Order: sequence, then C-alpha cells, then structure tokens
Amino acid sequence: MTTAATGGKSRVDEIVGIAKSGSDELGVDPAVTDRAESLLRSYPDIEKSRVENESFAASAVYASCLLMDDARSQHRVCEVFDVSQPTLRKRYKQVLEQATEF
Repeated sequence: MTTAATGGKSRVDEIVGIAKSGSDELGVDPAVTDRAESLLRSYPDIEKSRVENESFAASAVYASCLLMDDARSQHRVCEVFDVSQPTLRKRYKQVLEQATEF
C-alpha cells in the first residue's frame, strides 16, 4: 500500500524511518536499530493497523533496547517519539507478542 503523500513508501517503511531517526536521537547501538526494524517488518498486518506510526516505532525501539540490554528509560523513549508512557507500555508488549521474529 503506497501513496503519493508518502513518496511511494509503504507504511512499514515509514515506521522504520521514524524508528531509525529516534534511535539516532537516543544514541542506541546500531544492532538495536536493526532489531527494531526486524520486529517491525515481522509484525503481522502492520499496514492495516490503526496504531499511530510513532507508537509502533517507539515500541519497537524500546522492546529492542530491552532485548539487547541497551537500557533506555520509558520516559526518554516517550520524549523522543512523542508518545505517552501508558501507550508505550501497552504497545511494546504487543510488538513482542505479535512479532514473528525476535
């Protein structure tokens, strides 16, 4: 699913771009960013989900930080991605549960 408004990118590509930008701002290891991208690309039906792109990106980055022992506070991740802490807490668990590859 692509649109002219997104420059021909799929939704997952947009979310991965947001995740990479936020990861850079957080200063996480590149392996964390790669893991976040893997989580996002393996999430079923991401193209159809009503979840906001920033929430998906923040959740994948935070989950990847946990998986890769690259600690970042929920507060800081929420600041960078402009999402609420309750949203992050709910979504990162969903990303881990729904992703087909960790």
